[in-house]
This record gives sequence, structure tokens and C-alpha cells, in this order.
Amino acid sequence: MLRLRENGRSTWMWLLLGIIVAMLGVRYVYADNIDTSSTTSSITTSTTANSSSASSSPIVGATSSAIAWPTEFAQWTQGEKRGVFSSNPYGYMVDSNNLISESKDGNNIYLKFNLIAFGSWDKSQTKFYILSKTNDQYSGKDLSSDNVTINKVTSYSRSALWEVKVNIPEDSGDEFQLCMYDNSSTGFHETNGVADDSTYKYMLISPVIGWHQISVTRTNVSREYYVGESSNLTFSSPAVQGDSIITVNNNFFKNASTVVVGVQTVDSNVLKTSYTIYSDAEAIENQIEGLLPLNNDDYGLRATMTYNLPSAPQKTEFFYGGLRNIVLDDTNLSKTTVNTKDYLYGKYVDTIISDIGSNLTYTWYYATSDNESSLKEVGKDFSDTKNSTGILGSDWMSFPENSSFLKYVATQNSEDKKVYLMMKIRFGGDLKALTNPILVQIQTPTLKVPDKIDFGTIPAKDIYNGGSFESLTKNDDNISVSIPIVSKNAWQVSASTEETGNNSIAKLNGQLNIFGKNLTTTPVEVASVDETGKTVKLPLNAKVTFKGYHNPLAAGTSFTEDINWNLSPKTTVSASE
Repeated sequence: MLRLRENGRSTWMWLLLGIIVAMLGVRYVYADNIDTSSTTSSITTSTTANSSSASSSPIVGATSSAIAWPTEFAQWTQGEKRGVFSSNPYGYMVDSNNLISESKDGNNIYLKFNLIAFGSWDKSQTKFYILSKTNDQYSGKDLSSDNVTINKVTSYSRSALWEVKVNIPEDSGDEFQLCMYDNSSTGFHETNGVADDSTYKYMLISPVIGWHQISVTRTNVSREYYVGESSNLTFSSPAVQGDSIITVNNNFFKNASTVVVGVQTVDSNVLKTSYTIYSDAEAIENQIEGLLPLNNDDYGLRATMTYNLPSAPQKTEFFYGGLRNIVLDDTNLSKTTVNTKDYLYGKYVDTIISDIGSNLTYTWYYATSDNESSLKEVGKDFSDTKNSTGILGSDWMSFPENSSFLKYVATQNSEDKKVYLMMKIRFGGDLKALTNPILVQIQTPTLKVPDKIDFGTIPAKDIYNGGSFESLTKNDDNISVSIPIVSKNAWQVSASTEETGNNSIAKLNGQLNIFGKNLTTTPVEVASVDETGKTVKLPLNAKVTFKGYHNPLAAGTSFTEDINWNLSPKTTVSASE
């Protein structure tokens, strides 16, 4: 009896252990849905074992034409890796190690992503759908399994990490969700962490993915101006596979920038991909040409940044550097003061400080076109310049009246040489940021006149009897006037004649007429110009008039007259009672 009892205890103990193992096995089966006793139903046919659940799903056992598509996007299904021996919830993986990305091969565009699913998911018959939205209208379609490739990345004890590559149709709307349905024993169940509601059971649903309509948010690109060390760009789209993620159409800036994928998140159910663009100031600190503003109105270098997303490339126009050209009129140079604050984009300093930090210092440099790479400190060569170095945000460089630097610029410009200016920003001695280089121009109003007005050979009888004659060169008889864009005055052109001895036209009782005005030795205004920033060409309409001459003339005698021209600011005189 004693032995029998011991055997009895052993029997009961083994029985109890068997029950425990069986119970654990049941928990294991429910956690991963390996219910070998149930009937497996393919999602491509009507279901049997799960018919009651399937009837509440709008897509089970139906063709796409019969699907009652949602009127709005569904909440996405998020996967999670809790551990090798843990029950990992099924779903899409979105983090720094699991990016949803996009690539192009020929005419095909592929979406690649990772997800958590059953360890033998490749044996299942999952059905794929695209739910798209265009102009607030939703539509859906089946996606053939021929468009889908899956590969196991990592096996866990109860699930696996899968890489999925899907050929997305071109006509997938402005944005879409990729939906996967699988109610088989190896599919997506509530016990796998898949949401259990009356509409979307057995489904893994992607975040909302931008396709043909992408939103873009930027930092340090305020009003399309880029300054600082770095900038963050966030797109409502997948990441771009490959090396050419973001390109800039300016080679010099492109060579000084690095693009790094920041983070990928799901914000309010929408997939967001962020990139950080880092600028290497040292790579372009001595570069002038290629970084200058294209015109005098631009605060910086105009450039285009392209996010090379295969489905919808995104172009962002921006200006790099924040500094515009300094253009002055030399007529009032002795009374002109210049503050560089007036030529810097308004939010430049605030953006720099926000990006890099406070306690930044600056130094201004200049160079000339005959040695562009040799930048010199402004303050060391032109001591009357104020605050050529200082604290960024507190001090501003300025040029006083009769500035030695501006006089230097005027001299260089008169010799057809260019003068450039640039500010470098440092923190603790380390170069952190730059403005773009700019041109400093001292412009002078110019007047170009014809070398000769030719009236040809006039018969003596016409000089004796009198008459009026047009110039033979009338098509070329023009004056050209260029007024600086910064000029605040209207300008006038005056002319007078200078008699040249006995062979002057005046000696023949003749008179020159241009612009409808008779010329004498007293200057007279013949034209007025108030257009600035461009060259104005004016035809002379030159004539010579003879009033009759009674002295003998030798055949072949040439008669000439000099015209004195003058371009000057026009003075407006007004009076009031």
C-alpha cells in the first residue's frame, strides 16, 4: 500500500504537471493564433470557422466592388517588439530602425516597411487593399498578391519581424492607407494585439501615407529663407531610399550640406518623415562666386531644394544667407551713412540665435574681384568703420559719412573691379554660420552720346537759300542714360553748342536742333529721365536749319560744331502762399 501510494502520488504529480503544460500551451496558441484544431479559411474565399466575425467586416469574402469602404481613414495598427520571448503585438513598425520608405525601379514605385506578424506568415493568404483619398473622396481597390514581396528579417519565439515590399499603383490618390486582411489561423487576431471592433477585425492598417499631395513643414527656413547651422524638414510621406534624398540646384551650397534622416513618426494617424540638413560653413567660408544674390532685391542666394520622393517630388524655393547687395548713389556719398542691419533679412539674427545659441560674435570681411579668396577684416583696413566686430544681435556694423571703405569701393568700381562683403559668425572662436557674400556697389549716373552727327554733303544753294535737313545717321543718333536704382532724384540732360572758329555751323547762319530744342551756347534742358535701375535710350531727332547765307562758299568746305552735354539731378522748385 505504501508503494502504491507513492506511485499514486507520482501519477497525480505528473498529471498535474501535464495539465499545467497544457494550459500553457493554450495560452501560447491564443497568443499566436496557432489553433490547429480550427478550420483555416482563406481570405480569398468565404470564411467558415469565423463566419460570425467575418460578417461584421466589410471586406471578408467580397470583391472590391462590393466593399463598403470607410468614409474616413481608420486608426493605424502599430506593431511593437517587446522582447524575443514576449508576445509582440502585430502591426506596422515605425521608428528610427524601421522606416516606411519609397523607391522607384523603372516605372514602378515601391513602398517598403517592416511589420510584426506570425512566424509563418508567409504561408498565409493575406489579402491587400488600398484605401485612397482624393479631394475628400474615398475609394478602394484590391491589390494583387503579385505586387507584394515579403521576407523574414528576424524570428522571435512567438512572432517575426517581416520586411514587406509593395508595388503601389500610380492612381492611389492624394494619400492612402495600405490595409491587410487575414482571418486565418496565422492571420491577425485580437490576441495578437490587433484592434477588435465591429468594422476592422483581422486587419493591419498603415498610417495615412502622403502620395500625390504632401505637406511640408520647415524650421530655420522662415518665409523661405534659410540661415543657421541646420534646418529640419518634415514631410507627410515615406522616407526616400538611396543616397540622393534631397538635392539643391546650387553646387556650392550642395557641396557644403549634409542630409540626415531624423525620425519617422505617426502624428494624428499621418506618417511624418523628418530630415535634418546640416551646413558646413567652413566649406564655403571663402567662396564668393556662385553664392552671390541674383539681383539687388534678394536677401541671399536663391536656390531650389528638391525632396526626391518618387511618387511626388517636393520642391522648396528658398534663399540662403539672408544678406542683400548694398547699392549706393555716389552723388551724396559724403552725406551717406550705411547700417548693415538695413540689408539683413529681418529674422536672420533671431533664427541664428535660436538655432545655435546666444553669446555669438561676428566679424565682417571684404574681398575684391581680383583676389576673391583673400578675405580681409573690414575693421583692420578701414578704422572709421563702426562695430565691424561685435556681439550678434546687440551690435551692427555701419559706415559713417565720408566712409573710407565706401570711398575705396567707389575707386574699385571706377576701375571695373568688384568689392564683396560677408559676415562670419562664431561661438567661442569656432565658425558656426555665414551670411552669403554680397556686392557693394557705388553706382554713378552715366550718359552716353554719339561721337558724330553726320548731315552729309549739303548743296551750296540750299545753304544760300535756307532749308532744314535731317541727319544721315538718324537711326544711330541716340543718347543712353543710366540712373542708379537707389537714386532719389529725377535727372535732366542739358546741351549747348561750342563754336569752332570760322567753320562753325553758326557762321553759316545755321542752327542745330535736337529733341525739338534749338541749341545755342547757353545750356538748355533737352531731356528728363526719372526711370532708375535701367538704361534709357532716347533718339535725338537731330536737324540742322539754315536761314540763308550770302557770302561765297568754297566747294568741299567742312563745317562742324561741338555739343557739350551734361547730366545732373533735376531740382524741383515749388512755392506756396
